Amino acid sequence: MIDLESETTVIDGVAFVAVTVTNARRTAQRVAVRSLLSEPPLVPRECDGTAPAWEGTVWRGQVAAGRTRGIGFAALLEDGQMGSDRSIGEPVELVSAERATGNQRADVVSSLPPWAPNRVAIGSREHPGER
Repeated sequence: MIDLESETTVIDGVAFVAVTVTNARRTAQRVAVRSLLSEPPLVPRECDGTAPAWEGTVWRGQVAAGRTRGIGFAALLEDGQMGSDRSIGEPVELVSAERATGNQRADVVSSLPPWAPNRVAIGSREHPGER
C-alpha cells in the first residue's frame, strides 16, 4: 500500500505543498504523484537548474520498502481556487505505483543528476579555495 499525506500552506496567493509518500509494502516501489492544482508546480531545482524527478505536473521517484519519502513544491493560485474556508482541496493524487524491478541500486544511481564541482567550490589556479 502506498499512502500519501499532504499539507498546504497558502501565503500571498502561493500554495506551498509538502507531501509524504509512504511505502508499506515489502518491496521498493516506483511511484508517480501528480499535482492537482490548476497552475504548474514550481519545483525545487538542483544547482544546474534541473529538477530530474519532475516531468510537468508529475513527480516520479522510488520509495524503499517500509520507508517514507518527502516531496514538496509551490504553485501560484488562481483567483477563486481557494475556498471560503481558505482551503484548496486535495493538492496531489497517486498516479501509479509499481514494484521496482531489476538492479535497484543501479536504478537509483542512474536516476541521480550528473554532478561536478563548480568553480566557486574549488577556487581557481591563481587563488585556490577562494570564494
